[in-house]
Order: sequence, then C-alpha cells, then structure tokens
Amino acid sequence: MSKLRKIKLDRRVAWSDTDTGGVVYYGVYCRWVEYAEAELWREAGVPLAESFDRFDIWLPRIEFNCRYLRPLRYDDPLEVRLYIKKWDAVSLTYGFEIVRGGHGDEAARGELRVATVDRKAFQARELPEEVRVAFDEAGFLPPRRTSRPATR
Repeated sequence: MSKLRKIKLDRRVAWSDTDTGGVVYYGVYCRWVEYAEAELWREAGVPLAESFDRFDIWLPRIEFNCRYLRPLRYDDPLEVRLYIKKWDAVSLTYGFEIVRGGHGDEAARGELRVATVDRKAFQARELPEEVRVAFDEAGFLPPRRTSRPATR
C-alpha cells in the first residue's frame, strides 16, 4: 500500500462548542475526533452503530492526547483528519489533526487509543477479523506492529 487513507470531516465551530472566552472548549476536540472515528468505520463498511451489536464489542477510550496549537472560534471552518496510526490484537490508536479551514493552519493534533472489549465481560478481546479485513481493504490499516523482546 502506498499511502495510508485518512478520513476528512468538514465542520464549522458551533456556538455551543465555545467557552466563555469565545474559543472552542477543550473537550469538544474529543467529540470531533469521535465523529471522524464513526465516519472511518462507516467508510470501511462496518458502521459503529451496527458493529457493537454484530460483533458484541465495545470500544472504551483508554487514552486521549491532544496538543492545542491555535485557538478556534465561533463559525471558523475546520477539517478533522483521522487515520489509524497503529494497531495490535486488542487496540487501535488513531492519529488526528484538526485544521482551520481556508487557512490550513493546524489547530490541534494528537492520538486517541481505544481497546476492543467483550460487551458482557468487559474483558479485552481481539479486533474482529472481519473489521480488520474491512479496514485493510478500505486502505485504513497500517502494517501491524508487534513488539519483540530485546536480544543480546
């Protein structure tokens, strides 16, 4: 595969996204990333809304890191770019950038890591093979990284 596919989601900052200082409230960035995550699954042919029931899984958030670079304000156009940065048997790490539309200025970037768990037991389980194949065929899946023990 030559280039990893990214989801690009266009939005505008809503009044409800801003704080009393008139800039986007920090927690809103996570919501925007989750919108893009849902779109990535949909584009791969395995919509999240159906996947939870179909594969009997949940995807709890286990880590969210965001570097805020420039403020966004009410009615600013923006683009959320999301891609699968790395994955292993039981988790996905998405990379994201949030860019001010029209200017191309990066407003934020970071990572969201989710685990794959069984809905009943809430224990880690492997990402369903059908999902992995769908991500791969859609061009979203980077090569799998495996950790190897250090050798001397």
